[in-house]
Amino acid sequence: MNKIYICDTPFQVLNAYNLQFHTEKINENNIVDLCIVNQFRSAPELCEKLRKTGAFTHVFLIKRPAEIENKLLNYIVLFAKFICPRLSVRSVLSAKDRSYNFSDYQMIYDCYFTDFVGALLKINGKNCKFYLIEDGTGTYYGDIIKKSVGRKYYLLSTIFHRGTYLANPQKIYVNNPSMCRSTIPAPKVPLPRLDDAFLKLADALFDVSENYTANPVIWLMNALADYPNMQEAVDRMCEVVDEYKEKITVRLHPREIQEWKREGFHLDTELEMWELKIPQIDIENTLIMGLFSTGQLTPKFMYDYEPWIMFTHKIYSDVFPEEMNGSIDILTADLKANYQTPEKILIPQTEQEMLAMIKRFYDKSALKKQKGDGL
Repeated sequence: MNKIYICDTPFQVLNAYNLQFHTEKINENNIVDLCIVNQFRSAPELCEKLRKTGAFTHVFLIKRPAEIENKLLNYIVLFAKFICPRLSVRSVLSAKDRSYNFSDYQMIYDCYFTDFVGALLKINGKNCKFYLIEDGTGTYYGDIIKKSVGRKYYLLSTIFHRGTYLANPQKIYVNNPSMCRSTIPAPKVPLPRLDDAFLKLADALFDVSENYTANPVIWLMNALADYPNMQEAVDRMCEVVDEYKEKITVRLHPREIQEWKREGFHLDTELEMWELKIPQIDIENTLIMGLFSTGQLTPKFMYDYEPWIMFTHKIYSDVFPEEMNGSIDILTADLKANYQTPEKILIPQTEQEMLAMIKRFYDKSALKKQKGDGL
């Protein structure tokens, strides 16, 4: 059976590659293709490397759909794509790839739904099966398909496809099914564990070095441009933890475009893939701080490791939308319930409490007995 994967982040590529590596291999009787959206810096290089692995029949680098600011023109273009789904497919392909037949798949694997994916489902017919693969925390709550398509797509889908979105997943593949609260009515099944054989290939694919130098406190940043009040919250956190800045390693978000200008912090300049650096860290004796990010959950989700984790979203509650804050509360509560040592999950309510927790973490006696005592 022929299948295609669509990914637009390195994390999605890792999950898709992991799933394919641990299932069937390509042969003369099947086609396994991969599309990577060119929206992160290493996308072209990653495509070239994946072509050399032989894990996929074809690897396509596709363009990110152009953003159209004019609302009327946006509706017209989207309307045209619904009328002619092949137009939606062709619009993101390079000239050399437009002659390829994208209408002979029996299975489509996707992480974040777009009109390109909807078009693939349409041209491959109603018997084509659709599967979701974890995109991050967004897959774990609500309906990631509805969240990703927007109102215009919803309206046109209702008109043309009776509101089905052409996307009713057969399964949702996630790293931790027990914590997945997605409202999509499909079975939640586990992605394969990252075994040594796969990790060796993944490290080579993503250029992960063997060593990693980091402080016992690692601050995982969100992309500053994602939310209007994010910059202000980060500035405040920097001021609060100023006395510990030399003991804090800052990891910028992969999509961050702004330069880090705060002096004194230990800045991770290598920015190798976090999901693959985790095994190199004394992770269970590390405090991972941040407002809230997928990366903070990854050690537990992907490896069943239990680091100390500090979520500061309660202090800076105006950064994320109200609905998202509610979902974060659910996810952090579920995470705590799944921890063998739940007191390692820290959710300070004030800046003073945040600083006190960091101080206690760095106390030698607390480090020695952290398996039994909380902060």
